[in-house]
Amino acid sequence: MEKQVSSLTEIIVNNRKKMFGKSSEQMKYVDGAAQLTLFNEAEKESDAAAEEPTKETLVVVHKRKAKRTKKELTEDLKHIKEVIKLEEPVCEICGGRGS
Repeated sequence: MEKQVSSLTEIIVNNRKKMFGKSSEQMKYVDGAAQLTLFNEAEKESDAAAEEPTKETLVVVHKRKAKRTKKELTEDLKHIKEVIKLEEPVCEICGGRGS
């Protein structure tokens, strides 16, 4: 029974480390992290002293179309200028005139 309790306690501790550890994305908290070293063959076989390739890749740049201005967007619209004169305001409650 003590063996089972210690086993379950260890599982809880490991799960808490996975959830609330420094970062859940760190390799030591990922299940099967030990097996990930099987895929490091390229790093083991590579030569760190070798020169980096110097081939340059040309990137084709395109020019973006300029944004239309407010004036350009409204030039086809009909413009009407209308002046409306307001009467002197009168208070509905006391009947006084506003200034």
